[in-house]
Amino acid sequence: MPKEFDDCYKRGGKIRTKKLGGGKYMNICYISGHSYPGDVKVSKEGKRIRQNKTAKQKAERDSILKDADNAMKRVLVDLPKKKRK
Repeated sequence: MPKEFDDCYKRGGKIRTKKLGGGKYMNICYISGHSYPGDVKVSKEGKRIRQNKTAKQKAERDSILKDADNAMKRVLVDLPKKKRK
């Protein structure tokens, strides 16, 4: 955590959690009318969302590559062979 945030917490500041979307959040310390932001963190749910997105993207990429590979094989099979003299 940032030094200012830690100092605020040690002086008895109030900690609030702000949701940032995408499974991310940030703790903010408030004391004497000032705010001190903490680090941006990723919740367990956010990590799961990212893993699912990554898995879906990998599956889509693999499917596209497989389709392209099959299409290339079909093209190579359909090409006429040169006649030798």
